[in-house]
Amino acid sequence: MDLLYIEEGKKSHYVLIQDFDRLMNTFNKHKKKHFCKRCLHCFSRKDLLEKHSPDCFALNGTQKIELPAPGSKVYFKSYHRV
Repeated sequence: MDLLYIEEGKKSHYVLIQDFDRLMNTFNKHKKKHFCKRCLHCFSRKDLLEKHSPDCFALNGTQKIELPAPGSKVYFKSYHRV
């Protein structure tokens, strides 16, 4: 199950993603693309995506999320990169 979390101000909402490839493929309406959910690389055929999956997992592993400590603040300092 894939969910999209949308937040605007104090309002937030979850949306069910029924077709991830269709969501990502909005820029190209003529050919069906298949996307790896781990690295977001696109493939022209489903068999290429299936062949890529074991290598992607071995290379990228799982994602680790580190949240800041409760009560701490996060600052953006690299303004020159915007």
